[in-house]
Amino acid sequence: MRMFLMACCAMLIGTSAFGQAPKSTLVDHMMSFNTAKDGKLTTEQLTDRRLHRLFTEADADNDGVVTVDELKALSTKLEAAIAQDGGTGKGGKGPPPKPK
Repeated sequence: MRMFLMACCAMLIGTSAFGQAPKSTLVDHMMSFNTAKDGKLTTEQLTDRRLHRLFTEADADNDGVVTVDELKALSTKLEAAIAQDGGTGKGGKGPPPKPK
């Protein structure tokens, strides 16, 4: 599950090929589903089922609601994990190149 979360986070918080700031952050993307615009995301609002794992991971107090602060904490945690693992999700720089 950690690898899945890191892949989602990398996709959502990654920079463009030109090193510019990302167009959408994890927090912005997840909160875009908050139809009530009250800063509290619920699983009912989260129509993309692929993001339910991130929701569960972000819901620190297990109250069934994810706040902006909880999403920011998850984003920080996942960014640190990606930086530590070199972006591979496996704790290294990836497999060695295949011989020709």
